[in-house]
Amino acid sequence: MKCYTVTANGVSEGIDLASEPYPHVAVGDPAAPHHFRRVEVDEGLAGNGKVMNCSVVLDVKEEDPRRASYKLVEATGEDDDQALVKIEPRATDAGRSFYELPANTFSLAVGWFSGSQGNKVNSPVELVVLKKDTEIPIFQTEDMWKDPEPVLTVRFDGNRLS
Repeated sequence: MKCYTVTANGVSEGIDLASEPYPHVAVGDPAAPHHFRRVEVDEGLAGNGKVMNCSVVLDVKEEDPRRASYKLVEATGEDDDQALVKIEPRATDAGRSFYELPANTFSLAVGWFSGSQGNKVNSPVELVVLKKDTEIPIFQTEDMWKDPEPVLTVRFDGNRLS
């Protein structure tokens, strides 16, 4: 499946990787451990610092078979009609961004990102798998008592996210 990152500024191809303590996709604010998740990335994908194509597997831990987590691995081709999307539509420090996922959207990890004003401006960050013909509207608000403003809508047509 192809990989994309969505921000309040639009869509870009690929998802950035972090390398420490192991190759992973960072979801949320690393400075706030309770709002932060890591999705492990196979060593074979970690070479250039960005994931462009991949597949998702459930990785059972050998040391404790009761523990398992999602892992990004080399693309198998079985899921080419889907897209892995990191949604992080952070707004300005004075506002909040959020989005609406369609029902039954598969989510690998959910985190939050805080602005400089603390918990008042937390914005969600999520790593999801999108199916063909899926739309995600993204909104922003400066005041939670007012109607949110649409920022953009991204759509996966089965081939590309735009």
